[in-house]
Amino acid sequence: MFPHGEVSAPAYIAADCLVGQLQGYRRAWAAWLAREEVDCHAENLVWIRGLIVFVPLLGNVCAQKGIGVSSFPSRHAVDLMTKRNLLIGGRLFFGAFTLFAVGVQLVRSISLKFSVVSYFSYFTNLSNIFASVVFIIGAVYLIQRRTPSARDEVIRGASVVAMAVVGIVFSLLLRNEDLGGLLAWVNFVVHFLMPIAVVADWLIQPPKTAMGTPQVATWLVYPLVYLVYTLARGPVAKFYPYPFLNPANGGYGTVALYSVAIFVIFLLFGGLLAFLGNRLPRAVAEG
Repeated sequence: MFPHGEVSAPAYIAADCLVGQLQGYRRAWAAWLAREEVDCHAENLVWIRGLIVFVPLLGNVCAQKGIGVSSFPSRHAVDLMTKRNLLIGGRLFFGAFTLFAVGVQLVRSISLKFSVVSYFSYFTNLSNIFASVVFIIGAVYLIQRRTPSARDEVIRGASVVAMAVVGIVFSLLLRNEDLGGLLAWVNFVVHFLMPIAVVADWLIQPPKTAMGTPQVATWLVYPLVYLVYTLARGPVAKFYPYPFLNPANGGYGTVALYSVAIFVIFLLFGGLLAFLGNRLPRAVAEG
């Protein structure tokens, strides 16, 4: 692929590794489109290997202009790349991939005659879009060596708490529910992969601004507004995105109990994330 003498040996190895990885993606994608029976364990290994190679590579390429990195990563890219590049690559990858997953599910939902407004009335979809945008903006800030403002950090915290609760509530209340036309891999991305990635990012790169009671209180505004919207729209649209928010399942008293319980989860995890964010060391300096 490359003339000898023009590219270093590590770069040649990395390029060859990347080509092989892309071929693996192509085979897995083609198998999925054909609805073939694929070994789930082997398919998961393709994605995991891809993250190991692709995330630091993406961070390195995107950071070249911003931080002066020009070397192509070797096969041991995770060990050789800087923390900054890993953080940039991770945020860009998970942000873009999650938006792609939400978009694919939207197209599928439209094909099944599902309301677009109702699709975007799911807290899961809204929160994944929210967190993805925050991730991408955060990556751009790192590339530009721009320090996030206190408001930026509060907004980021709101997305982290929301995604943490998405993962928890799904695991506790919705895991055994009929998910309708939700694709299995999209379900994995929005309910498991992205929540873990967002929380991990917060712990690896905690906010520079101290988080306290005012910030935690601000994080509760988003879910409260969502609750009001859902209960107001439900009777009009005859649609409730979650069974525990539907008064037909036990009345408004049951809805109130579930809402208070979830509110407490928001409060507890908001406080925990603020506590950890104030004490953990930051992996990368933005400025």
